[in-house]
Amino acid sequence: MIRNHSSPNPAQAMSLFTVIHHFIYQKHFMKKNTFILCLLLLGTQAANAQLTKGNWLVGGSGSFSSTKFESDATSKSTLTHLRLSPNTGYFFLDKFAAGLRISFSRQTQDVTGSGIFNQTNIDLGPFVRYYFLPTEKQLNFLVDAAYQYGKEKEANVARSTLSVNAGPAFYFNSSVGLEFLAGYSIEKYRNFAGSNNTFSLSIGFQIHLEKN
Repeated sequence: MIRNHSSPNPAQAMSLFTVIHHFIYQKHFMKKNTFILCLLLLGTQAANAQLTKGNWLVGGSGSFSSTKFESDATSKSTLTHLRLSPNTGYFFLDKFAAGLRISFSRQTQDVTGSGIFNQTNIDLGPFVRYYFLPTEKQLNFLVDAAYQYGKEKEANVARSTLSVNAGPAFYFNSSVGLEFLAGYSIEKYRNFAGSNNTFSLSIGFQIHLEKN
């Protein structure tokens, strides 16, 4: 007996292709979502216990600013300021750390017709900081207060600075955090009346050394 083998209906073939493609896409989509979910869970787990009592804090912050002054067509100047502030701290309580911070700053003023003037400052002093959100959060918010004492190298003038900074901190894992801070400082010089009040923006990088 001879049987007639007819070719598949185009509509049936397209329907079969759609089913297969949908199955493969669903499988790939589920694998991708599962992978992303695992990463998020690992990240959440990694963020735990990094702000707890007994841990160490090592890192610092940096800021840069450039300001142009122009009183008339012939009197112009540019003031450039670079500041680096490494620190070491210890968590005496959960979410509360205190330690020591040293700041190095370099200020350059380029005055048209007068030349370039440089000023180097070194300041040292204690700091305290507090994190507001629970320790398991990868995104946290902190406030940091510091008092520093130092001298201007060129002028040999002593000064003291009181500063407060606040902003968010994002943790990539249990050891590394990135901070974006806004701050306000009051700077006073010995034997000089008045003070310098400054608003600043800075980026900080902190490493948390967990206790054994």
